[in-house]
Amino acid sequence: MPIEYRPITEDDLEAAARIQAWTFHSHLDDSWMPIVREWFELGDFIGAFDGQDPVGVTERYPFEMTVPGGSVTTACIRGVTVLPSHRRRGLLTEMMKRQLTAAHESGLTMSALEASETPIYGRFGYGIACEHENWSIDRHRSGYREEYSWDGSINIVKSDRTRKVFPEVYRRAAPLRAGVIVQPPNPFWHEVFGKEDAKDTNFYVEYRESEVEGCAVYQIKGGIVSVSLFLACNDDAYAALWRYLFDIDLVSTIKASDRPRDEHLVWMLHDPRALECKPRDRTWLRLIDVPKALSSRTYAIDGEIVFEVRDSFCPWNDGTYHLTGSPSGATCQPTTKSPDITLSVDDLAVPYLGGSPFTPLAHAGRVEEHTPGALRRADGMFTTELKPWSPMMT
Repeated sequence: MPIEYRPITEDDLEAAARIQAWTFHSHLDDSWMPIVREWFELGDFIGAFDGQDPVGVTERYPFEMTVPGGSVTTACIRGVTVLPSHRRRGLLTEMMKRQLTAAHESGLTMSALEASETPIYGRFGYGIACEHENWSIDRHRSGYREEYSWDGSINIVKSDRTRKVFPEVYRRAAPLRAGVIVQPPNPFWHEVFGKEDAKDTNFYVEYRESEVEGCAVYQIKGGIVSVSLFLACNDDAYAALWRYLFDIDLVSTIKASDRPRDEHLVWMLHDPRALECKPRDRTWLRLIDVPKALSSRTYAIDGEIVFEVRDSFCPWNDGTYHLTGSPSGATCQPTTKSPDITLSVDDLAVPYLGGSPFTPLAHAGRVEEHTPGALRRADGMFTTELKPWSPMMT
């Protein structure tokens, strides 16, 4: 029987959620179905069906993501699933093609996702646009280099308060960088806080001055403090909250996941080597409309670049484009000019948010420079003051 590809309906939803849970090595907890339905109401689900049964699922959501100088409505992909019984039969390729085509027809500029396995998504035009670090530090080596002081107060708070206050802290703190989902919907926060019984495992702390300027969510198990969310609107909140976490008694280690690559905690420590940092890819970005994407961000310096972009998966992108950019804005149009740089669409995604320059990609044989100095000029244009960060990715 041939595989049928179609939108997932309300009647299909529980079966689709069940195979997603199986794929990620768990079982569907019926108490999560209200959250699954919230996600379903926000997005577009495409499934692969073998008879009446879903055997593959993809989800797409139009969320606003920050880019240098602004924000862009982005097709965020999540919940990508194909059952082991139906692997290597082209199901994922077909579902991704349908999702990206639909996003393009809807006028969306980019797509983003977090990859469970890194070899999968380059063939669909996604590149690593944002990397994070996972941290670990011995509590007894976590002293600060200087005596920092702050005027605010630290308070442990109840979960019902966090659900009201922490999203507001996120709204003020997170969009300082590119790569951030501007206003995560309620299901994001349900996944951060967990179900109501998560009060037995989660601890919540906030830093308050005249208003709440920082917050953290953490768990303690086996002598390890695991920080799952940390947000700070200013340097005082940042220093005070980490000091609180480092001073928790009866633990040996503090761990934190998904921190920005250029965060400054290491420069605050008396023993910088104590902070063990492990980099990891986070946001995989895909430019759905190349000229629209390049003209939707600002650039660090004035400059012009002609890019030849290769894109076999979304052939409407395949072509040559003249970018004129500056700190105040940009234009990008198709051109017949000779290219300064040739690269694939997945490699163009890597520097798009300012996470990495073009030059290392050229040394890796992935970007070709035709005009001397073009790579240096492109690096200067695309750089950003802060590395991109995605504290809540799809």
